[in-house]
Amino acid sequence: MKSAVDVYLRKRERDPLVFDRAALRNAADLKTLYAGFHLRPCPRAQQILFTRRPPADSLAARVKSLARCTSPDEQALGLLDLRLPMPVALGVMRGLTPSTLAALVELMTPAEVMNHLVMLRKRGALQHPELRARVEAKLREARGDKRVSDYRALQAAAHVDDEELQAQLEAVHQHRITARGAIRRSTAVLVDKSASMDQAIALGVRLAALTAGLMQAPLEVLAFDTLAFPIVPAEVASISSPQAVADWERAFAPVRAGGSTSVGSGVAWLRRFRKRMEQLVIITDEEENSSPYLVPELEAYRRELGFVPHIVLLKTAGASAHLERELRKARIGFDAYQFTGDYFALSNLIPMLTRPGRFDLLLEILDTPLPVRRGRPAAAARSA
Repeated sequence: MKSAVDVYLRKRERDPLVFDRAALRNAADLKTLYAGFHLRPCPRAQQILFTRRPPADSLAARVKSLARCTSPDEQALGLLDLRLPMPVALGVMRGLTPSTLAALVELMTPAEVMNHLVMLRKRGALQHPELRARVEAKLREARGDKRVSDYRALQAAAHVDDEELQAQLEAVHQHRITARGAIRRSTAVLVDKSASMDQAIALGVRLAALTAGLMQAPLEVLAFDTLAFPIVPAEVASISSPQAVADWERAFAPVRAGGSTSVGSGVAWLRRFRKRMEQLVIITDEEENSSPYLVPELEAYRRELGFVPHIVLLKTAGASAHLERELRKARIGFDAYQFTGDYFALSNLIPMLTRPGRFDLLLEILDTPLPVRRGRPAAAARSA
């Protein structure tokens, strides 16, 4: 580890501009690396990070000089000249005037524009035609920006009171999600609404919005306690058509957590209406205390429809492993994903849902090359 950190730091020290940029936003982390691994900093790093007396030609010194500037127009020109990251630029500004706001929008990445749309609206950026045009251009750039979360656009759309921007954000989400692949297997999302399962309901809203735009096969969304019932957004021709989070929030609005838990009730509903689902996504804490139970219902599903769907368990906080044990005993294939509270991580489920099967996923893992440190001889890498 010390060798890898040393290579990382020395590479940045060799280029003053690269080091200055790294130190501008991550000074505390760089100091931790130097001190934690007992590595001697170069003179420039010592001046910038430890003595706090940066050289006159360093980026840190120029930022300090810009922060002392009292003219908003000069500050705006200086920000554009230095190309400062948005968080640093906000710290330098003495106030948000039209000129500094225009510079800030120019410096923002597409992800930062999404994150701060509400702030930009409150500051009047969306009312200014030229600034609004630049904001919309940044949103179009978000379609191909790898730093933008696949779910971020939907979250931003839910908090922006502007129909045109909402449509653009939803288009960004749909473009990015579609680029990740398509779900070609018929899918059912089963949401546990039993007592204390408010988190499962919230997850159901977001997972339904996430998967609906990927579907190239039938999709069913069900909520269940001891009985299951379908959830369908109002005024849509097909549940598999792309929908915004707000549409699914309205569809789930009547659903309240309460009642006992019968995970098999969702499968029973699918069996009753002869819904041939190739995979089931079950949002649950894995507890069931009422019949019908999951495994017997899956066996009945096999007898009547001729196959057992693949199971994906989306586990809420504090979930047990009860269903996993029961599925293993019955030799029914499943995947389990533990939700940790980060809704933006839900896009990690997409590979599970878009793959034709676990064997194809295994082949992709085996075909992925392992990382190799650049410049290190192959023989030395093998011996290590």
